[in-house]
Order: sequence, then C-alpha cells, then structure tokens
Amino acid sequence: MKILHISHHFWPCIGGTEKYIMDLCLEQKKKKNTVEVVCLNKCSGSKKKLKGTETIKGIKINRIPFWDLRLYKVALKVTEFIEGFDLIHVHGIGFFSDFILAKKNQHKKPIVISTHGGIYHTNKKSLIKKFYSDVWLNHHLKKADAIIADSENDFDQFKKISKKVVLVQNAVDTKKFVYKGKKDFNKLIFVGRISKNKRIDLLINRFAEVAEKFPDKKLEIIGEDFDGIVKELKTKVKEKKMEKKVFFRGKISEKKLIKKVKKAGFHLSASEYEGFGMAIIESIAAGTIPIVNNIKAFRELVKEDKTGYLIDFKEKNSLKKVFEKKEKTLNKISKNCIKEAKNYSWKEKVKEIEKIYKNCINK
Repeated sequence: MKILHISHHFWPCIGGTEKYIMDLCLEQKKKKNTVEVVCLNKCSGSKKKLKGTETIKGIKINRIPFWDLRLYKVALKVTEFIEGFDLIHVHGIGFFSDFILAKKNQHKKPIVISTHGGIYHTNKKSLIKKFYSDVWLNHHLKKADAIIADSENDFDQFKKISKKVVLVQNAVDTKKFVYKGKKDFNKLIFVGRISKNKRIDLLINRFAEVAEKFPDKKLEIIGEDFDGIVKELKTKVKEKKMEKKVFFRGKISEKKLIKKVKKAGFHLSASEYEGFGMAIIESIAAGTIPIVNNIKAFRELVKEDKTGYLIDFKEKNSLKKVFEKKEKTLNKISKNCIKEAKNYSWKEKVKEIEKIYKNCINK
C-alpha cells in the first residue's frame, strides 16, 4: 500500500501529533508499505525555513511553502504530491483537510482524516470556530472516506458532524520509556507545548503552595514556548521566590526527554483542554505518576488512586493530598501505570488503522 500522510508539522518539529505520525509511519514501513509525509516548511512559531526534501528514519518528508493567516495556513502545492498514492491520511483539521477534500473529485483518492483534537483546544475565537464547525466542516467532512477520532472527547465532538467517525485512541511507542530503576518522587516534570491552554500558571501556583513543606521537590517544565509566555511565567516563578525549584528547559532532544521522563516520579499537567494527552501515556509507560487536571481527556487515561491522580488545579492546595502519600503507595501506583500503558501499544492500533485504510480503498 502507498500511503501519503499530510500534516501541518513534522520532524524536526516535535509535538504529540508529530510523534504519533512518525511512529505510525515506522510501523507501516515495517509492514512493507510505501510511506511519505507532506508538511509545511517551517515549525510553528519559527521563521527558519526547513529543507524542501529530507529523509529521516527512512521516511521521505516533503516540505512546502505557505501563507500564514494565523489560524489558517494556506499551502496550495500540497496537491502536487498526491499522484501515485493509494490513500491520503490527513492529520488535523484545517486548510489541508479542507483543501484535499475539496479537490477529491479531481484526484479521486480515498481520504482518511485524523482529528487530533480538532479545533477545540481553547475557546479563543469561539464564534469563528462555531461557524467553521457547524457550516464549513459539516459540508466538507461528508467527502471523507473515514474520520479517525483519537479520543472519546473527539469522538463525541465529531459524531455530531459525520457518521463516518471511528474511535481509535492514539498509540505510543511504550518500549522507549520502559524503566526498571527506582523512581525519584522529588522529581516533577511537565512535558508539552508551553501554551495558554496548558495553564502552567496554575501549575506554578499549586506547586508554590506546597514547596515549603516539601523542600526537596523540583519541577522541570519541558517544551517549546508556543504562545510566547515563558517570560511572564519566569516572572511569576521569581515573584514566588522559586527560582531554585522551578526550571524551564525549553525544547530538548528526544533522547534527553526520554531520560527525564524515566527518572521523574510525577508528571504534572494543569491543562484546561487536551485532545488526548500522549505525553501522559509516555510517562505512565515509564511508571511516572500523572497528577493531572480533572478534564474529560485525562479521565479517559487516568484511574484515580490506581494509575494517577485527578485534581482541580484551580483549587488551592489540591497538590498537597498527593504529595502526602506514602512512598509504598506511590510505588504501587507506579507499577499500575506500567501495566496500563500496554493498552496503548502500537501492535493492535496499527491493525485497526490498516483495516480502515483497506475498507476505504476497496469500497
């Protein structure tokens, strides 16, 4: 099978969606499929142009120029790469999904759309999003051969728009994160894009409340400054006199990230919206206990007091009850996490996706 994946961003731009596409491509290559990727020629928030063509881990990447309309990235050259493929898999909702579906009568290729959180990450521009969802998407998504919702949250949103939605939760290369060493419950991490919807401000507030009582605990915030808010977050840390307890690591290599995830005792996230939460699954694969905001996406992944903790980060002192847990209890939770992560391995998920592909091609 010849499969073309289309996404706004891909390697070396690193995020949950980018990692998912890379792992999916590698799994598909193992099954002797021909796989390529088309994406934009800049990472999000960067002015640096990337190479037009590059091969990484055996995956050919085609990068194209675009007009940046902030909420909408227009890249008309995408259709130049479609010829010769059996199926097109578009990741995310936006220009690429709209344009490829609009051109379907011309290229006549089966199209699979993966939602990856859709357009619902924040309430920002909610009137525009409502029009786009209720009118524009409602029309265009009818042309898709299949829509893969990667979380129950996405499934609930998109089933209102289309009857072709199938739930296939994201998979993670859990083998990378296997760790048999002793967990350090004084090491805390946040991993993800540093954006407003992640509510790192709340995370810092809650940590500050308990930092004095638990002086050995340190928090590392790992990720790219997506919304340009690191400066104000550092100011908040300074105001709370926590410069020796909270550290901003920025974007780091995959190798360094895996090492930090393995050694950390807890993964914290105060996010107010997530499509899925892939970074959380990577952490639980390493036995790193999630302490996450009590939102729908995280309730899908975390079982309270069994594989982590769901708290309200807007509630004062909500971290205290977790940090007071005995180490014996935490070690048990950590082992439960490792068992739970096996449910998200690629072996079964790639079979589900392959079945969807074949149904689209053969119908």
